[in-house]
Amino acid sequence: MRGIDAQPCAQDVKAALFIAHDIAEAVLLSDEVVVVSHRPGRVLRRFPAPFARPRSPALRREAGFHRMVGEIHAPFRETGIL
Repeated sequence: MRGIDAQPCAQDVKAALFIAHDIAEAVLLSDEVVVVSHRPGRVLRRFPAPFARPRSPALRREAGFHRMVGEIHAPFRETGIL
């Protein structure tokens, strides 16, 4: 998802679903990150993103961003995925 501009999505769309395999990109693009289990797919945890829009790549340097990415890693570690 490198280089995706989330701004067009924010203009007219009521909802959009991104499937991401990179937690940092998910945090940067999403208003909420939902962690889903392996089969059967069930919601393990939801993480609302507290960052204002529009977001810039500079957000990746902020402590709150890194804290959220670390919190999202937890359910993956707990289930043995990471």
